[in-house]
Amino acid sequence: MRPSLKNPGLKIERAKEHLDILSTEIVRFRKNNPVRVVDYEDSKNGLYIRQIEAPIIDPKLAIIAGDAVYSLRSALDHVAWQLALLTKAKPYSSTCFPIIDEDTADKLRRFKTATKDIPYEAVEHIKDFQPYNKRQSYKTDFLWMLDKLCNIDKHRVIPAEGTAVDFKVPKNVDLSFGTFNKLPTTLRSGY
Repeated sequence: MRPSLKNPGLKIERAKEHLDILSTEIVRFRKNNPVRVVDYEDSKNGLYIRQIEAPIIDPKLAIIAGDAVYSLRSALDHVAWQLALLTKAKPYSSTCFPIIDEDTADKLRRFKTATKDIPYEAVEHIKDFQPYNKRQSYKTDFLWMLDKLCNIDKHRVIPAEGTAVDFKVPKNVDLSFGTFNKLPTTLRSGY
């Protein structure tokens, strides 16, 4: 088999299709399920309350997001396999694009195993992209997030949840001057 980037490219195209569908579905969901804002008075405690409720997210959105994430993660493994084909007609079965968060001996050993048939120059570039290069802030790395979401989706489902927030303001505060974001900072950060 000759190395080719055709399949990784197709995986990326498929991820884009999923993301386009997700974008359309999110717009539709938000249109049909607006955020609800309710204002009421709690006379007993002398408060005005503004409650903001986000709707329960349609689980289909998380499934579509997971499909996009999985296609992107899979594209990286396809690239690793194609790189390995440059050195072997039949690469090692565990060949993949490793994503390592911390450079421990065990994880670096797994990295070496995953890339053993990939040309040295390519392995050095893969090392440059590793989340462990960011040390303690590896969780901000795009590849780490992609890998984490892929694993979550593979074994469970990417969480998508609604929430509610209550803002409680003492009744003696004059709210006639506008919206909550114009309240003094001490009142905006919580009462």
